[in-house]
Amino acid sequence: MPRVAEGSYYTMQWLEPSLSVSSGYDTAADDIPDASGGLVTVEGKLGVNLRHERSNLMLQHDGQVVDSIDTGIGVQQYQRTSLVFADRASRSTSWSFLAENGYGSDAARDVGNLNTATLNTVKVPDTNTVAFGNVTGNTLTDRALLALDHQLTAVRTLSLGGDATFHHYFDQGVSDQRYSVNLGLRTDLRNDITVGVRAEGVRESYNHLDCTTASITAFTDLSFNRDTLLQGGIGPILGSAECSGNYQYNVTLSKSTMRGTTVYLGSTRQVSDGFVNQSTWETANFGGVSLGQTRTALINLDAGYAHYEIGNPTPANPNLHGYFVSGELRHRLSNDSELSLTARYFSRGPSPVELSRGVFLLTYRWAREERPTRTFDSGGR
Repeated sequence: MPRVAEGSYYTMQWLEPSLSVSSGYDTAADDIPDASGGLVTVEGKLGVNLRHERSNLMLQHDGQVVDSIDTGIGVQQYQRTSLVFADRASRSTSWSFLAENGYGSDAARDVGNLNTATLNTVKVPDTNTVAFGNVTGNTLTDRALLALDHQLTAVRTLSLGGDATFHHYFDQGVSDQRYSVNLGLRTDLRNDITVGVRAEGVRESYNHLDCTTASITAFTDLSFNRDTLLQGGIGPILGSAECSGNYQYNVTLSKSTMRGTTVYLGSTRQVSDGFVNQSTWETANFGGVSLGQTRTALINLDAGYAHYEIGNPTPANPNLHGYFVSGELRHRLSNDSELSLTARYFSRGPSPVELSRGVFLLTYRWAREERPTRTFDSGGR
C-alpha cells in the first residue's frame, strides 16, 4: 500500500440517511391495466462518503418495498446501489469512476423516487426513463463509467470517457448491452460563456439488432445574471440505416429566483440506452416549476413527453410514446422530517403496450442532514 504523508487524514460523512413511509392508491399496479387498489410503500436510503486530501469515495444504497393491496400482485421491491470514486491526480488532471446496480420490479419505481437528471444543479425527473411508465416485471441494470478531465490551459479542458451498460428483462428473457467512448474539448470564453465539441462512438447489442454509431456534437453553456442558464448542443450522427437518426440535439433553459422558485424547459433527441423496449432513439420534451415561497412549504410540478424509435418496428413491436405529469406538495414538519402529497399520471402507447396509470401518495419522510461524523489520522509516517 502506498505511504501517506504525515498529517494527512480521512473524514467520514453520512450522506443524508432517510426513511419514507407512504400510503395511497394505484390505478394500474405493476403496470397491469385495471389492477387498481391501495398501496403501502417503505423506502430507505443510506450512504457514506470518505474524503481524503485529493480523493473522495462514496457508497450509497436506496431500497424500496411496495405492497399493493387487493390486487393479488403481492410485495414488490427495487434496490439501487452506487459507488463513486473521484481523484485529483495533479493540479491539472482529475478522474472519476462510477459503478451502479439496480434490481427488482421496475414498475415499482412509479410509486417511489423517480429517476432524475441534473439540470443546472437541480434534480428533475428524467423524462426519457419516466414518461414511458417503466417496464413490467423484474429487471437488472448494471453500469460502469470512467471519466478523465485534463486542464490544458486556464480556460481550456480536454475530457475523455467511456461507459458500459447492461440490462436484463427477466419476464421477457432478453438482454441488451451498450458501450461508448467519448472525447471532448471545452473552452471558457468568459465566466458566463462556455463552448466546446464532443465526439462519441457507441456500440449497442439488442435482442433484434446490433448498432454502431459515431457522432460529433458542438455545444455551449450561457449564463445570464447568475440565475438563468441556457445549455444546448447539436451535431450529426453516422451509422447503419436502422440505427442512425442523422442528427442529435439537446437544449435546456432554467431560471431560479431569490424567492426560491425554479422554472425549467427542455428538449432532447439522442441515441437511446435501450432500456425502454430495446429502443434505439429517444426524443423528449419536458418542463416544470418548483415553488418555494416559504421555509416550510414547497410545490413541485413536472411534465414530460418521450418518443422511442425501434430499429425495425412491426405491428407487434411498434415505435412507442409516453408522457407523464406529476404534482407534489411538501410541508416541512421539522429540520429532519416532512409530509408530502403526490399525484402522478402516466400514459403510453400504442397498442399492444398502451396503458394509463395514476398514482396518489401521502408520504412521511425523515432525513438527517449531511454532517461529518468522524475524522481520523491515516497512520502515515
